[in-house]
Amino acid sequence: MNMKGTVTRIFAEKDSGFKILVLTVRDMRSIPQEKRNPDFPGSVTLVGMMKSVRPDYVIEVTGEWENRPSGSYFPWQFKVADYAVCEFETPALLRKFIAELPCVGTELAARIIALYPNADEVIEKAPQKLTIIKGVTQEKAQQIHDAFVEQKEKKSLGSFLHRYGVRQEEISLIAATYGSNAVKMIKANPYRLCDDKFLSFKLCDRIGKDLGFAADDERRLKTALNYVLSVRAGSKGHVYLTQDKLVEETNLFFHDNAAIQCSFTKETLEVRLHNLTANGDIVSEGGRYYCPERYENEQDVADILRRRAEKKSPYASIPDDLLQECLTVAEDEVGYHLDEVQRSAVFSAIRNTTSVITGGPGSGKTTLLNTYIRTLEYAVKRLGQHKPDISLAAPTGMASKRMASSTGREARTIHKLFDIRYDTSRDREEAKIIMSDVVVLDEVSMLDIDIMACILRSLNDSTVLILVGDVDQIPSIGPGNVLADIIESGVIPVARLVHSYRHGSRKTILINSAKINSGDEDLVTNRADFVMVKVPDKPTDKDCRRLRAVTERVYNEEFLTGGKDPYHVQVISPRRSKTEASVDELNVSLQRIANPEISEEDQLTVGKVIFRKGDRVMQVSNNYDKGVFNGDTGVITLVSKAKKRLQVDYQGLKVEYSESEFEQLKHAFATTVHKAQGQEFPVVIMVVTNFHAMMLLRNLFYTGVTRAKQRIILIGDEDAVRYAIRNTRGTKRLSALCQKLKNESEGE
Repeated sequence: MNMKGTVTRIFAEKDSGFKILVLTVRDMRSIPQEKRNPDFPGSVTLVGMMKSVRPDYVIEVTGEWENRPSGSYFPWQFKVADYAVCEFETPALLRKFIAELPCVGTELAARIIALYPNADEVIEKAPQKLTIIKGVTQEKAQQIHDAFVEQKEKKSLGSFLHRYGVRQEEISLIAATYGSNAVKMIKANPYRLCDDKFLSFKLCDRIGKDLGFAADDERRLKTALNYVLSVRAGSKGHVYLTQDKLVEETNLFFHDNAAIQCSFTKETLEVRLHNLTANGDIVSEGGRYYCPERYENEQDVADILRRRAEKKSPYASIPDDLLQECLTVAEDEVGYHLDEVQRSAVFSAIRNTTSVITGGPGSGKTTLLNTYIRTLEYAVKRLGQHKPDISLAAPTGMASKRMASSTGREARTIHKLFDIRYDTSRDREEAKIIMSDVVVLDEVSMLDIDIMACILRSLNDSTVLILVGDVDQIPSIGPGNVLADIIESGVIPVARLVHSYRHGSRKTILINSAKINSGDEDLVTNRADFVMVKVPDKPTDKDCRRLRAVTERVYNEEFLTGGKDPYHVQVISPRRSKTEASVDELNVSLQRIANPEISEEDQLTVGKVIFRKGDRVMQVSNNYDKGVFNGDTGVITLVSKAKKRLQVDYQGLKVEYSESEFEQLKHAFATTVHKAQGQEFPVVIMVVTNFHAMMLLRNLFYTGVTRAKQRIILIGDEDAVRYAIRNTRGTKRLSALCQKLKNESEGE
């Protein structure tokens, strides 16, 4: 229930903001006689949290009646759930508001209020009336009007959104984006706040419900369906959804997020989908449903790759005999002679505008890349051409550092090289064009369809693009199966490196990696570089307490052996939560081992998490202003309890975090396989249990094992290991990239 009125008396108040007060209600017709306060005619008693309310304030409240016969107050009280101060209907606040306008001041505000008790209406609707006041010209009256309207809109927006718990920071961003008509625009379509990534759908639906929006309102469905197709489908790796899957996912989404309860049958949704696709709000193609941006991304990747495949590289005319000579010189310089497959890959990368190099650890990808760069540079030098500008990049900071170390050249993150930002929308025409002659991208299995679209739009057709990655690793966290689809299509030349050349201390890791990929469950264990610590699953230990205890013991041994180097050992678990051997739970116990509490001054508590000086942490979202990206790991070097700030050293890059930014950090003593992808660690401890069965997939297990540079220690159940090697099912990703590449190719 809602009511509006003037506060005439405050009986009691506490520092917390709790108050008991009398409200003179403007419309008493809606108030039953027995609930009116007999001691104050035309009034009711309010109780609740109303911190900013003062006598004579006009307020609007929502809540419900309650009867409390005992006590010294009138038994019927209106329990306030939420309230808003009506600033422009409260004389003292209106005078203060006008005085604070940049062109008014206290004295002029008092004169305006004295002359016009309804000053807000005069300023807003008839500002010329202000000119009768001495010193107010027509121009100044207009300035007062403009400033009043602008500030009133901001105040109205704040009053409107505060009741839904929207923070002032978010309100300011919304006001800056929507301008003076913000409230009008939001009331016309509150779901645009979700479309523009200001508020969650759940919060927008609360606003929509209060404004009387129907469950099947097209504006509501457009936002919900696009969210499902973009975010929900994308989080599961899907580029599009079939109609059946879209209905299923949409109903699940509404179940979890809707304030307006509803569900839709396939038939009901089909009509709405037809309207939305006709308006271009959703794209339908061959039974596939896309959000428009994702459809454009997939289509552009297919179109650009096909176009590039038809073009020869600018270096295609280099004579074969010259390339052979330069290749031999490059091999001598690198100190390794390539096999026939690798030599063919170098020639293909020079001849074609786009090419793919794929292979597992130790297959010679880095050696091939170094040889390619030197061969190309020697060849163009012999021909008297300019030295090619070669850009190297990888998805994560750690992967780009490893790439730079192995090539001896600068390597950047893909986000930096291509200026990819998720916090701003960018038209396809606004892509930053990379002027490099050659672009080499590593760890391409981590790239989703959206990132690949940004990359390809940024390249000239003459720029040589080399995609390097291990197609047997898990695909990207985001939508699509880009590397696998490109390889399967057969449109782009692919060099498959299958022979392992790296031996030495990592020999067993490489042997077992090949076994895992081929489905061979007979792993070679208990070697210096590959150890299996058996912890059989037990039905009485579904929480995996025994597994956690053994993991703690082994971690402690390896941590001490590594000289307490925070980067020496990495624990990997397939699951983020659910058992005590999951990432979140392990991070708590491993923190106690690696970085126990020494002083309260060197730690900050954020909810249930304690950040300490010396903690190893991971950045879990891209922060372009700070230059750190999702998956980057560092160590906390400074904790300020007074200022509520942290400083993290990302192996040379020191970054400060304020309290509002702490959510960007997670502990990294343990991490998931997905977060570890693109990185390597001297020692990896990987927990494997059937109680994580949903995540026991061959490619995920393979990816985890190949993160180890020196030693992998598997801790867990042998049957779970065998199951992980057998299990190739996983979730089939819905992507049409391969089909689109093939169809275009076949259509020629």
